[in-house]
Amino acid sequence: MANHAGSEGTVKIGSNTIAEIRSFSIDESHDAIEKTAMGDSYRSFTTGLKSWSGTIECWWDETDTNGQAAMDIGASVTVVFIPRVQPVATRF
Repeated sequence: MANHAGSEGTVKIGSNTIAEIRSFSIDESHDAIEKTAMGDSYRSFTTGLKSWSGTIECWWDETDTNGQAAMDIGASVTVVFIPRVQPVATRF
């Protein structure tokens, strides 16, 4: 799994940027299904169903009617996570 550190990034609801974001994270996983058959020397697996979850931490902004307010309970939205990876300076 790749890890990125940085101070910039964007999360959007559709094409609208959510205001006052402090941080976000995304976790992806998948089921491993064993497909080992009698007589096999080694266990073997295949990928099953995939899932993901994400969190967004932000300061409340009541004026953000197209971003934060769009994430009302029960609403169906398209969320786009856009990380911005900063190059790390190395000193020798």
